[in-house]
Amino acid sequence: MPISPEHSTYVRTQLARGVSPESIKDVLRAKGWTEDSLDTLFLEAFAPGAGSHETAALSGAPIAAVPLASLGDLFTRAWGILKKRFWVMLGVGALGLVPLMIVGAAVSAVVVMGFFGGLTNIAIANPMFLGFGALAILAALAALWMGVALLFAVRDDITGNTVFGSYALARSYVFPMLWIALLSILVVWGGIMLVVIPGIIAAVWLSVSRFVLVVEDARGMKALAKSKAYVSGNWWAVLLRLGALAAVTISISLAVNMILGLISGADPSSKDMTPLQNIGDVVVSIVTSFYSVAYLYALYISLRDAHPEVRTKTEHSNGALTWFILVPLVGVAIVAALLFNGTMPQLPFTFGA
Repeated sequence: MPISPEHSTYVRTQLARGVSPESIKDVLRAKGWTEDSLDTLFLEAFAPGAGSHETAALSGAPIAAVPLASLGDLFTRAWGILKKRFWVMLGVGALGLVPLMIVGAAVSAVVVMGFFGGLTNIAIANPMFLGFGALAILAALAALWMGVALLFAVRDDITGNTVFGSYALARSYVFPMLWIALLSILVVWGGIMLVVIPGIIAAVWLSVSRFVLVVEDARGMKALAKSKAYVSGNWWAVLLRLGALAAVTISISLAVNMILGLISGADPSSKDMTPLQNIGDVVVSIVTSFYSVAYLYALYISLRDAHPEVRTKTEHSNGALTWFILVPLVGVAIVAALLFNGTMPQLPFTFGA
């Protein structure tokens, strides 16, 4: 969208009046502005003639940084995204359930055949179990594909981003996302092995790494390092915002369950839920899950706006991330070496008779 001096003046005037950047962006989004256009507009408002973050970085022009969105702004922004993208996200989730249902049917078939003696012939059983294993792997990849598609479905800056469009965009990011997930597990696991607290620190550092991948196409350790760079300097603020999201979603779930229990006459002393509570639990789980994705996306956008100097850089220091990854790898290597050499200490008990 063409940017005029009037647009830049409007942004500066609204900010001078105390209006938050996210509120200004919400107004402009409602008028059809994309995220890239908004980024350029805010840059022009503070660095006229720069044109874009990349151009500003090359020309040496200052890049406008805006404060991290407050809790209220973040919840409002996430709700706006959810209202706009809910049906697309629901379609992505529903389509992603199909391969999982196929695997579930296959498991049921194997159990039934085994119960009635249909798998006593090893010539039949072995290929069937191998096929089931391959199907389970494909289902896991399909579930990961669905997860990545949800990250694209929540984005409101892509024109024509439909259910199938989200899956098409996500297709080439399935294995990069798997790699990021494995690296993140190693980092957090390594941090936890270092007296737990470093693991919590690392988990907050990596809280927006998935969006760094799907929005900025930074992969592997680059995505993790860039996520850490965005969060650095705002660690406590990000932890507070993540904690607030958890508190709100849990509170809503408990409140809805309690209200539906009163309506359906549930026995307070019983752990069993009524059919109405079960239905409500499913609906609330879907809505809060989608809202959480929208909230994390809004948090990522806010961190990106607050740290334009991070966005324009392609290389960031891994810092402690590398050491956190090495800790569990070294531990596994030591255990493997001990097992290989037969020097693992014997357990003080034995299994069986």
